[in-house]
Amino acid sequence: MGSHCRKKRTGNDLLSSDGILVRTVPDERIMNKTTDPLLITLSVLLAASVMAFFLGLIPYPYGLLVLGFFIISRVLYLKGKGE
Repeated sequence: MGSHCRKKRTGNDLLSSDGILVRTVPDERIMNKTTDPLLITLSVLLAASVMAFFLGLIPYPYGLLVLGFFIISRVLYLKGKGE
């Protein structure tokens, strides 16, 4: 299986002449999780809440569970949307 194998594109996948399916992932799918503005905002809010708690500015890390749930939900949504 060298460069002499012919490849045929089927959707987002490549099918070689040997019948081997090669999955390809467009760059947009990879970049969505790292550049999603909502995910970045939620992560910054979570980090600020935890930092304020450790600095003694607030008595309890407010929104820790809610923000954590939102972050997990957003990551799962982006993962499902990308596939």
